[in-house]
Amino acid sequence: MYRVGSFSSHLMGTFYRTIRLVENGIKPVYVFDGKPPEMKSGELSKRAERREEAQKALEKAEEAGMYNCTIFVFKFTKNAAVLC
Repeated sequence: MYRVGSFSSHLMGTFYRTIRLVENGIKPVYVFDGKPPEMKSGELSKRAERREEAQKALEKAEEAGMYNCTIFVFKFTKNAAVLC
C-alpha cells in the first residue's frame, strides 16, 4: 500500500527526501542501530576524550569551590556560560 497514511508512507518519504538531498549535492549517510562500524571509531574516541575532559573540568571546578554554579552548555556548540 503506497497511499498517504499507509504503513509504508514513511519509506516513501525517506526515499523522496534522499532523492532531494542527492539532487542538491548532499551525500546522505544513514546510521542504524547495532555495533558501530570501524569508520566511526575515530569519532567515538574523540567523544570519549571530550567526556574525560569535561569530567576533569567538573572536578577542577568543584575543587575551586564552584558548587553553587549553574553551567549551561549549548548543544552542538562549544559555547558555555557559567552563572554564579
